[in-house]
Amino acid sequence: MSETSKKSDISFSILTLDIVTNILGLSDDPGKLGQYLTEEIRELTGARTVVIVQCLHKTGKAEHRIVTVNPQRRQNITESPNFESLINITHNLEDITWWHQDGNSGKAEKILADLGLGLSMAIPLNAGASREGAILLFDMPQERHLGLVIEMLRMLSPVVALILRNSFLYTQQENIIAERTSQLEKESIEREQLMKTLKAKNKELQSIVYVASHDLRSPLVNIKGFSGELMRNCQELTELLKTKKLDKEQRAKVASLLNDDIPQDLSFIESGTDKIHVLIEGLLRVSRVGTSTLNIQAIDMNQLIQQVLQTIDYQARQCGATITADHLPDCLADSSRTNQIFSNLLDNALKYLDPSRPGQIHISGSSEDDMSTYCVEDNGIGIPQAHQEKIFEIFHRLNPASPAGGEGLGLTIVTRILDRLNGSISLESETGKGTKFFVTLPTANA
Repeated sequence: MSETSKKSDISFSILTLDIVTNILGLSDDPGKLGQYLTEEIRELTGARTVVIVQCLHKTGKAEHRIVTVNPQRRQNITESPNFESLINITHNLEDITWWHQDGNSGKAEKILADLGLGLSMAIPLNAGASREGAILLFDMPQERHLGLVIEMLRMLSPVVALILRNSFLYTQQENIIAERTSQLEKESIEREQLMKTLKAKNKELQSIVYVASHDLRSPLVNIKGFSGELMRNCQELTELLKTKKLDKEQRAKVASLLNDDIPQDLSFIESGTDKIHVLIEGLLRVSRVGTSTLNIQAIDMNQLIQQVLQTIDYQARQCGATITADHLPDCLADSSRTNQIFSNLLDNALKYLDPSRPGQIHISGSSEDDMSTYCVEDNGIGIPQAHQEKIFEIFHRLNPASPAGGEGLGLTIVTRILDRLNGSISLESETGKGTKFFVTLPTANA
């Protein structure tokens, strides 16, 4: 062997070692590895285009992905249906294969001709008995002698194959971990939601128990008391009627029993019965909120608020109140229930206006962190600090003697609806100045 030939072999060995070192250094990033390797191959072989293809080992399927196309402007080659057929041919190659354009063209050569490609080469990438992909070189110069380059590529191919295989396995594990993490996060969210629902149910149960033990007891005591009073009056009347002739005092007593005492007893009993009926109906209304079907969808809040304002327009004019609204962000909720939320809040705002000044109610909104927040602000009488938590409790009224009326269910129902819609409600209020209610719901693009 000549001295020149020895020097050439030594230089090529050094180059090969340098390439192997760089390949190993890029083993954790197949994309960068592919870019580096294809650039080196193009420089060494003169190929116009170099493509690295990776086999994806999936059950019952032979799939692949394009790791790198160099130069990238030749990406369109890989997008042709014929290119798929060419890759399928490489799956059956045992060694480096040349594809020539000659008179004995096979299937691969015909595909290359259809793609407008000339002299080409396929280098199988095998890790042991497993095919991991191929390196494809297109439009190579005819005159180059590539004996040493081909031997180098044959030597490098198992290294590249192993890296591709490990990257596939690593990606698989990453996907499994990501899927499991996502599942755990979903389970955690569901668990938190269940705990939130359970907490709300327990709170509601406590309210119902309180109503049953306190609010219902009061009318029942009255009914029992006046029923006893009625019975005594009836007994007294019976005794008086046993006397055939009633004197003036006895007749006055009978008249008083018939016209005053007994009707009054019956009135108190009826009033107690009505109160029990109202309480039971209220409990049923609250319970129905938790069982009704929800239709969650994106809601145009500007349109919804206009619908609510049209509904309460007469009531607002009767109160002499002015209601204004800013442009509001959309939300993700049930349209019917959301309408009910804002109808209740605006109804309360109108009920508790300050008669000493013109009523003003304003609705505003904003979006942040996948949540839309709406504010219903009024200049009414305000809510004392001691009542600001209690007003969300079932049957709690700010002023039971107020002519504003109501059953004390509105805000309880609002809270219950928002719990089901993954929303919340809070307030800021100052006695004599007014109140702000803040309603938070998921945004439409959350």
